[in-house]
Amino acid sequence: MALATFFAATSMLTSSRAEAAGAQYLGSIAAQSREYDAVAVESTSTGKGYWIVTARGQVYAFGDADHHGGMGSRTISARVVDIVATPSGDGYWLLGVDGAVYNFGKAPWRGSMKGRMRAAIVGGATTATGKGYWLISSSGKVFHFGDARWRGTAFGRLGGSKVVGVDSTPTGLGYWLATGTGRVFAFGDAPLRGSMSGRNVVGRVVDIAGSPSGRGYWLLTDRGHIHNFGDATYRGSAANHLLLSPIVSLASARDGGYWFLAAEGAIYTATANGSFVADPFALSTKLATMTSDLFLRINLERNARGLQPLDWDPQLAGLARYWANYMGNTGEFRHQDLASLFRDPIYGTRYRSLRENIYNGTGSWRTAGGAHLSLMSSDAHRATILTPELTSVGVGVACLNGRLWVVQEFGVWLNLPAPTPRATPSREPIVAPNTTGLSC
Repeated sequence: MALATFFAATSMLTSSRAEAAGAQYLGSIAAQSREYDAVAVESTSTGKGYWIVTARGQVYAFGDADHHGGMGSRTISARVVDIVATPSGDGYWLLGVDGAVYNFGKAPWRGSMKGRMRAAIVGGATTATGKGYWLISSSGKVFHFGDARWRGTAFGRLGGSKVVGVDSTPTGLGYWLATGTGRVFAFGDAPLRGSMSGRNVVGRVVDIAGSPSGRGYWLLTDRGHIHNFGDATYRGSAANHLLLSPIVSLASARDGGYWFLAAEGAIYTATANGSFVADPFALSTKLATMTSDLFLRINLERNARGLQPLDWDPQLAGLARYWANYMGNTGEFRHQDLASLFRDPIYGTRYRSLRENIYNGTGSWRTAGGAHLSLMSSDAHRATILTPELTSVGVGVACLNGRLWVVQEFGVWLNLPAPTPRATPSREPIVAPNTTGLSC
């Protein structure tokens, strides 16, 4: 059984410059890139545009966001983790996980932490003048450059959690830091309006964005849940959508609403009037349709045997797509080391147990239905699909080198018991045996 991350192939949707107030869907890279590496979205000061940046430093501009350049084919020292725009939108900085700073347009370079970091840089923010910026590490340290003033640090106060996001106030005289558990630290003129500390968080908090007034903020989880505080108005979430990859970043619009970015480049929009708009390209590809088909078949089999259906888990889906593409590109048909994943807090603090199914097929077996029938016909794979204690699943699909590659990642939440050994369930009845449907 195998873990994986998938890179969806689609085409970029562009849009004319928007005139409507508040957050509007303006396009995405969900259908363009084969790379599962979108890391951050940043809105323009007008709220009528946004930039998307990938881990390799490629920048895509939508609406009234101007493109000032990107890393393109240039060599970078480490993956990019954030994009921070000047207040005027005439430039932006790309921030590397190693503390490197790359400036474009009229965004001035004021220094970096490259070569001096022990902990990873997770994000940054700019001052109101655009003449300085802060870099924030996962350990809660704050590094200031230009006219950015040091207002405080969360270092030594995290209690085992890590900082995942930062945003500054409209005045540029303060900032918030958020941890993966939903704790919020406020400094300078940034007001503390509450947090998720000690409360149930579905998934892991990945970002924080301040409201236009600076009197509130939103917290975003990797499963698309939104938690609002102060005057940050709740406008909807992606929690009920079939997410093909984790949500990774949040940006708010000046006139209301906000955008979520998924790792495969999809944009989900919460408009100012309360409408939630899913990216029309997120589930439009053949691979996405095959993924959804396989997920549906898993729960059909479980329902037929009186077992609880599994929740879709975008974190596991991202892992599944990665491994499906890895196997397809290398030709290696093998499992990933699941035990090693628990050394990563993302897995070690979330899952009690992980299990994997892997499949590859050619010819008439390059369909989602063929993959499902083959997996259900195998004792070991069927036993995994029908394990009663499982709580969640993610599926990855790749069509490479004339073959269909499928990875199914199954998980049990940390607060529940691990699966116990039991007899292999019988093969019959397979309730979704149809081998037709989309094919590679």
